[in-house]
Amino acid sequence: MWSKNIVTFTYSSGSISKSNAIQNSGAIFPATMSQKGIRKTQSSSSMQTYVGTYTGGGGIPTPWGNANLISQTRSLRTIIYGNGSYSGGWIN
Repeated sequence: MWSKNIVTFTYSSGSISKSNAIQNSGAIFPATMSQKGIRKTQSSSSMQTYVGTYTGGGGIPTPWGNANLISQTRSLRTIIYGNGSYSGGWIN
């Protein structure tokens, strides 16, 4: 399974002028990964924070599809800065 936030942004002189975020994820059957949305949670001219939520699971293949035995929902935070740097990590 994999999941990631993809955040693109433009900056100049320490300020973020434009940003956009999308989610990307996938899994190899019988594992599952679903995207639950990404949102901007903090915004200033010098720093912005995006949080994307994902649900991953694993199970047993059946003739009717995958029967998940376990699943977990987690959030991935990405922080962008006006100097062009960024950071990120799982927050729960």
